[in-house]
Amino acid sequence: MPNGGSNKELLLILARGAEAWNEWRAEHPDEPVDLTDASFRKAELRGVDLSHTYLNRINLSETRLRGANFNGASLNWADLREADLRGAKLRGADLRGADTKGANFGECDLSGANLTGVDLTEVNLSGAVLEGCRLERANLSDTNLRDSRLSGANLFRAKLWRARLNGCDLSGVNLRESDLTEADLRYTKLQDADLRSARLKAAALDHANVTGIQLWETQRSGWSIHGIVCEAAFWDERGEERVEYAPEEFEKLYSVGMRVELVYHGGITPFEVNTLPALLHHLATLHPESGIRLKSIEETGGGVRVSIHVDEADAKTLDAIRAEAKESQAAQVALRDNVIARLEIEKRLLLDDVLPKMLAASGQHVQITGSATNVVIAGGQASVKAEQTIGESKEIVSLLREMLLRRDDLSEGQATELEGAAESVGAELQKEKPKAGVVAAGLGVMKEIAVKVVESATEKALLEHWQPMLHTVTHLLGQVSW
Repeated sequence: MPNGGSNKELLLILARGAEAWNEWRAEHPDEPVDLTDASFRKAELRGVDLSHTYLNRINLSETRLRGANFNGASLNWADLREADLRGAKLRGADLRGADTKGANFGECDLSGANLTGVDLTEVNLSGAVLEGCRLERANLSDTNLRDSRLSGANLFRAKLWRARLNGCDLSGVNLRESDLTEADLRYTKLQDADLRSARLKAAALDHANVTGIQLWETQRSGWSIHGIVCEAAFWDERGEERVEYAPEEFEKLYSVGMRVELVYHGGITPFEVNTLPALLHHLATLHPESGIRLKSIEETGGGVRVSIHVDEADAKTLDAIRAEAKESQAAQVALRDNVIARLEIEKRLLLDDVLPKMLAASGQHVQITGSATNVVIAGGQASVKAEQTIGESKEIVSLLREMLLRRDDLSEGQATELEGAAESVGAELQKEKPKAGVVAAGLGVMKEIAVKVVESATEKALLEHWQPMLHTVTHLLGQVSW
């Protein structure tokens, strides 16, 4: 039996059921209805017409309200716990403060409804129409919103932890500062949605369409974007600077984790491996909020690829990190070359100046032969003999033949360069005392050609021939000694 309210006659009519009530409403379409504080707990009111009525603090818990009409109704602080509202009409209804725990809003029409701050945790809203709905600061954690339509809705600062939004229409939705941690957004329509400062940690956006999305200062660590569609996005605070992407480019750039890749053509030296932590530390110091760390070091076509993982970064920051990583790599390689050059200078100084003077002062006869790493000293009259040697000459000749046999793989210009380098190296190796500098210069040209072929190769067969040759020429360059 209904109780409370300001109009006992209306309460009695409604207590007789939806049919009696709807007949009365049809006869009195303009009469205001105020059922504030009434209780119809567990009532059978399917299809009831309560549109444009005052239902503040009404108790409709566990009430069967399938297909009911609440358009324009005021339901502030209403008790809707466990209510069955499937297919109900709530267009423009005001539900602020309502208790919706366990309610079923499946396939409801809540277009333009006001649900600001409402706790909708674990509520069923699958297939519901929420277009233009106000959901600012609402709690939709673990809520089922599958296949619902939320275009134009306002979800500013809404909490959507683990919310099931797959298949939803979220185009043009305001999700600024919302929390979508672990939310399921697969196959959603997010065109022109505003997600500035939103949390998307571990969210699934696989196959979603996010063209025109605003992503300034979003947190995206652990998100999944396999098959995502994005022709353009806005990364600036005001959403004015449109960044366009080719098909699949967005996924490649921002999939978990965001990566910065450095390629070391011909392989990576111990010096570069040992200085890699310093390179990473430099990047992490420049971008302390980005979570920069080493992901992997692996062989690739023509050399070694170093992958650096970035946890958090917008498009501009990621571009900056990539540019700084390239600059740091260039400095690293230059330092390596400087160290090698310094060692060569020190070696020549030792052989040509320091040792001869020391031995001359001691009255000893000294002969220095062998490669850069071997020095032989013998007694006798003070003198020094330093010879340049080139090891692996047979391997160099074998490489020359192998590369010349593959010159049909090259452009006309590359083939001419290769033939010139091979002729120069071959002629030098025939001399009694070949000059290492001449051989190294020729091998350097051959390496550059091999690098270009490997980088541009599109056929597996081409890589199978040229990649081993690139490794060989790189190895031989390291073996040529003064």
